[in-house]
Amino acid sequence: MSCLLVAQDDFIIINNKSSYGQKERPDPVFPHRRHTDSGLSCSYCHHRYLDGKNLLDYSELKAGNPEIRCANCHNRTDSRHGLMDSYHLLCMGCHKDSEIKYKRSGPRLCGNCHVKKR
Repeated sequence: MSCLLVAQDDFIIINNKSSYGQKERPDPVFPHRRHTDSGLSCSYCHHRYLDGKNLLDYSELKAGNPEIRCANCHNRTDSRHGLMDSYHLLCMGCHKDSEIKYKRSGPRLCGNCHVKKR
């Protein structure tokens, strides 16, 4: 199924200040278009799992929809992973898997995503 987030910005600043409090590093800038252009399925990142199945309806994938924000579920106490852990597990896990498969991979070190301004 194709992704409907074509109207999404090419780069998204992942800013969850209300969830983290004082942060040690700057907000990461996520290259959304680079990920969609590489063929990554929208459902890899956007998901709503129940009993091991992703029940997210693709019609929900609209730019600006607060229901598809990671913090909408991963900020809750009943979530399997907290918000920061979810980002790190998903992003760095995918980058590691790509590297293992000898594919072009994204960053896996803190300073590569959380770039300090010079």
